[in-house]
Amino acid sequence: MYEFFLNQFGRSLIINDIENDSFSTLDKSVHIKLIEAVYDKIQQDYPEALERLQFKYKNKADHKFIMVRRFLKCNFSLHDSEVDYDKAGDLHLEIVQCPLKGECEDDGIICEPKLNTNLSDRELEVLKLLVANYNNHEIADLLFISHFTVDNHKKNIYRKLKINNVGQLVDYAYKNKLVK
Repeated sequence: MYEFFLNQFGRSLIINDIENDSFSTLDKSVHIKLIEAVYDKIQQDYPEALERLQFKYKNKADHKFIMVRRFLKCNFSLHDSEVDYDKAGDLHLEIVQCPLKGECEDDGIICEPKLNTNLSDRELEVLKLLVANYNNHEIADLLFISHFTVDNHKKNIYRKLKINNVGQLVDYAYKNKLVK
């Protein structure tokens, strides 16, 4: 379990290894496994961010390290009480207070990236309505589909997101900025 944050000058990425109660600066020769794991997570969950990072840094020496460092700097800056990288290998992104927010070409791509849920557009519609506390029949009426179809979408959402109930769905939707 790790907490990532920037030093007081905003230049160095500090890693707090929570289990070992240690702090260190991200280092390409020391944190090889962590860099690989975060890179794999970016590849799996944030393909649009990975594509932009590869475009920007593919010709640089140590490009994988540079891409991971940039992704972490853009999405983690606070030394807070929430774990940023947990035992399950999930990243819990933060909203970073960047002076270029809204102007940077990477805003919404590398910084605050969209999560790849592999949900269809219809499943995302159903998810948003479930989070808004609509029941299956109400969702069916709003989307002009049968309540059986809603139930199938709901089962697919739970399976794809590996969750079991609406409470977990709500948590997941807010954590991953699928709803506001």
